Amino acid sequence: MVRGAAALLGAVAWFAAVGELPSGTSEAARYVAGCAGALFCGLAALALLPARDEPFGVALFGVGAGFLAAVLAAQDVGAAANPVEALAGAAAGLLFAWAFAAPIAVVALPLVVAGVDLASVLTGPGEPVRGTGPADVLTLDLPLLGGGGSVARLGLLDMTFLALFAAWSVRYRLRPRLGIALMVLGLCAAVALGLALDRAMPALPFLAAGLLLPAADRLRGLLARPPSDNVPGAMDLEERTVDPAVPDRCQVCGAQLIPSEQKAILESGSPPLCSIHAAEVLPLDEEQDPADA
Repeated sequence: MVRGAAALLGAVAWFAAVGELPSGTSEAARYVAGCAGALFCGLAALALLPARDEPFGVALFGVGAGFLAAVLAAQDVGAAANPVEALAGAAAGLLFAWAFAAPIAVVALPLVVAGVDLASVLTGPGEPVRGTGPADVLTLDLPLLGGGGSVARLGLLDMTFLALFAAWSVRYRLRPRLGIALMVLGLCAAVALGLALDRAMPALPFLAAGLLLPAADRLRGLLARPPSDNVPGAMDLEERTVDPAVPDRCQVCGAQLIPSEQKAILESGSPPLCSIHAAEVLPLDEEQDPADA
């Protein structure tokens, strides 16, 4: 939680101080302002990630953040409301990640939303990278250095899906450190590409790529997980039935083994592997069977 608080404070400090920085209207200054704004919006959204398994706390925090965001938007404080809006969007994403813990959703949803978002932008009329109309509670305005205007915008849903994908990445061990870093960089890339093309570009395809590409070799094992592993709280219910002598970490990646994985190891006498790495070695065992026969 300390890192999350530090990230949130950093975002608050950036959006409070960006209007006081030396102004710049050059192309380089626009890219710096846009990418830095996207970076701090992403960090603010990820501040709640450590609480991903506390749905009631996240829900209460999300309601409070949403109310405060609406008040700030009504007061027309501009980009200073971005961290609060990012938190409100992230809370919704974390609740969705907790409630819909199904491997097929982890693979299918990013592909669907990325495809829809990309198609809507590429086939629809081009929208200016700075957006149209005044910023509201559903948009995160990225201001120019020194204030005086907006360089680009992100949507509240971008923060929702960032938190959702980050929570799934951690829950299912989809190389979260690399994946989450790529997702945040994806927000910056979407803004930078929009500035280069002078039109708004979707961030969801970048977020989906950050979730799925680093863990492409683990998706097969993910989809092979037993259904009981995907029910929130199932791990807690099974904890008392696992033999304490069974190793509690995967010997390949060091990830914490869940009770069903420990039970499978105990029954089969196989090496202590998480379900993802157990699925990766399965084809080797199948190839050896005919030779052994």
